[in-house]
Amino acid sequence: LKQGFHNHRFLKREGAKLLGRAHTATKYPMITDSHDIPYLLNVPGKGHNIVGELYAVNNTVLAALDRLEKHPGWYRREQVEVKDISFAERDETNVDELGVSSPWIYMLPEDKVREEQLSRQFLKCYEATEYHKVRAPRAQRAEQARSMAADT
Repeated sequence: LKQGFHNHRFLKREGAKLLGRAHTATKYPMITDSHDIPYLLNVPGKGHNIVGELYAVNNTVLAALDRLEKHPGWYRREQVEVKDISFAERDETNVDELGVSSPWIYMLPEDKVREEQLSRQFLKCYEATEYHKVRAPRAQRAEQARSMAADT
């Protein structure tokens, strides 16, 4: 859902407001799957203090995010403490009033974590790669594929 990635359009469409960036107060392992999609494992104390973006969303958007992330059937939404908050816009509002000191985050629950996942290299922050940047429109991608095929 981060800026620069395919599903970020969902947050933009739903009117979510970027509050800023923060680190998890507790370390968690973050890995990628075979499609280079990142996810957190709910194994506190392993891995890194994860860097992420904080968004303000209403209950309707939160319910839609739950469906997108398949909560609670696959990923589970958990509250975690964050630190080192850097706000996108300076605001004198109390952090606790915004509810960002313990935001929600989606993680693979510990009972679904496999030993093999814990042996992988853990990421601290997942940044946009060329593969996962917002993709070109379908017609443009098809034209690029035809062009590449013609060159071979």
